[in-house]
Amino acid sequence: MEETLSFEYLFVILLFLYYNRNTLGGGGISLDILAIYKKCRQLTKQHFFRILNIYLFVELLLFIINMIPNQLVSIILGIAVVTISHAYVVTSLKIVENHADEITFKDAFVGIREFARLFPSYIMRKVSLNFLGFVILLPAVLMIRFKTGFAIGEFLDWVRMIVVSGMDDLTGLSTVQNYLTSLPMVLSVIVSSVLTTVFSYGLAMVPYLVQKYEISWNEAMIKSWKMMKGHKRQLLILRFMFLPRMMFIYLLIIAFVDFFSFSTIISVMGSVVLSIYLPILLYQPQFEIANALFFQQLISQEKNQDLFKL
Repeated sequence: MEETLSFEYLFVILLFLYYNRNTLGGGGISLDILAIYKKCRQLTKQHFFRILNIYLFVELLLFIINMIPNQLVSIILGIAVVTISHAYVVTSLKIVENHADEITFKDAFVGIREFARLFPSYIMRKVSLNFLGFVILLPAVLMIRFKTGFAIGEFLDWVRMIVVSGMDDLTGLSTVQNYLTSLPMVLSVIVSSVLTTVFSYGLAMVPYLVQKYEISWNEAMIKSWKMMKGHKRQLLILRFMFLPRMMFIYLLIIAFVDFFSFSTIISVMGSVVLSIYLPILLYQPQFEIANALFFQQLISQEKNQDLFKL
């Protein structure tokens, strides 16, 4: 495991002090975000090699699907593996609930084995979030459509991005990038990002509810929204704590590509390997375990007990 960069400790401490600026004198906060962050690091270090192969399998599979040149095939496969990341939910819950010894490589296939049960909750959450973002972006999208006249192939590329990766990746398309300096496009992207983020945080606990209580997708979405009331900012702060590592990986990949710019093969292959392995090594398992710990603390709150009497 990697040694933590010194600036990350400073970042987390400053963030914690800012977050608790109104409660340090007394009262406290309902969830101990810093304690969750520290515990997820400890648990990840302890169980990293139990889950390494699972994370590698899932990330490699998703990467291969994203690289398929045929848009229609990529869309179909993207829908077919929309539940594959449930492996992270299952392994993280086992770790935080002290059942890490039950983790096996079979957990990498839980999203496939239980596809029929998991698919409705995953696809409905994804559709609702992407539909919200798409509706907000629709005026700007139509503007680009009429100004560029992009072909059906480009349109399918947009759909592939939405299905496989979500609305955020649309900004990576060259057709969209050409119009990111346009005020309507910029405003649409900002509003879409803010609203979909808020909405996504309200539905963040859906996979954990479905796994722990085996409830229907609509009931899980309702319960997630209720239990996250007043806690969206806390989850945002928790996830924001991983930003330094994400930035470090991003800058490292850019530096690598620039350093090996004389060789296209080395720069491309190297960046692919780094983009898959570095997140797993530096933050992704901790990020997933932190989410599970956050869920665990939420369901332990007294005010939520009636909500979870299913």
